[in-house]
Amino acid sequence: TAPEILKKVAETYQSLKSYQFEAQVVTDSVSDDNESRSRSTRISAAVLPDRRRMENKGGQTGSLRVFDGKTVWEYRPGVNQFARQDQTKYQPPRMNTLSDAADEYKTLDKAEEAKLLREESIEAAGSTRPCWVVEVPSKIRPNGMLLERSPTTYWVDKSTNVVLKETLSNKMKLPIRDT
Repeated sequence: TAPEILKKVAETYQSLKSYQFEAQVVTDSVSDDNESRSRSTRISAAVLPDRRRMENKGGQTGSLRVFDGKTVWEYRPGVNQFARQDQTKYQPPRMNTLSDAADEYKTLDKAEEAKLLREESIEAAGSTRPCWVVEVPSKIRPNGMLLERSPTTYWVDKSTNVVLKETLSNKMKLPIRDT
């Protein structure tokens, strides 16, 4: 069942002592008079409990955050800004563009109303991987700019319980500018 699959996923990510994940992020933006597509790469690596590296390459939000066990280093190449902060006192910025999907996957066992949609094989890491396809309703409610968020769909590798693919959709209202 979907809850059993997500419990195995959460246990897999909770048991990791070290990891390195790389994801291709594709963002499609569609409005009445414009369509665009952007691609970026997200890299997350860790030697737990206190060493991590998160990077977003490409697009306007390119950034790097490194936790070296004592200090958190941040770099934003687009604006050539550096920052450092004591790791024990670190708080992510309010407009946090860096996150580690492993943190989210560790809590998937708490997902409510998850549904097993189907079994499907996908291409990943140079081979065909049999997966369970599980849908989880969004917990985020509309407010401000966010008008609607779709459920998140996860492709979970049957042999490793690792999430190989994730999709979701947001419908947003952009602010209107006076000209």
